[in-house]
Amino acid sequence: MSPMELIIEERVRRVKKAKRSVEEERRETVKRWQRLWSQSNKEKWTRKLIPGVPPWYYKAHEEINHFLTLLLTGHGDFNQYLYRIGKIPSAMCQCGSEIETAKRLFLECERRRSERENMKLKIGLDINTDEIEGHMIRTEKQWDAVSEFATRVLKKKMNEARTINA
Repeated sequence: MSPMELIIEERVRRVKKAKRSVEEERRETVKRWQRLWSQSNKEKWTRKLIPGVPPWYYKAHEEINHFLTLLLTGHGDFNQYLYRIGKIPSAMCQCGSEIETAKRLFLECERRRSERENMKLKIGLDINTDEIEGHMIRTEKQWDAVSEFATRVLKKKMNEARTINA
């Protein structure tokens, strides 16, 4: 979904310029969205994973689920975030080597190696942050593999946290 202000602008343009089709106006909205996205200094992790708006907007694969949203945004039950808001006493990853960020949990943490290896097998090659976006949107199978990986890793992390806090 496009940012709300762009959708409103699009609807205004459609009313004022009835000559253009809905598809033409939507293409213009996606172009504007890309310009805003490219100029933003926010959400560097998300922009690394999704450098281009059009491929994501026009993809024909699945919807983005809750766990994939957490991976893409870096918001959620990641220790760096939980520590910053005062929910936990340390930002360190459970493996103890570095601060736990979305990037670390999904692409580097040794505790998540088996899930990551399973995803790599399904995608067909080894990946890093620079490559994951292209693989996610290339095929539905690859999209599903990354989405399943995000779901498994975050559910496992949540279950571990419940066990520790019980």
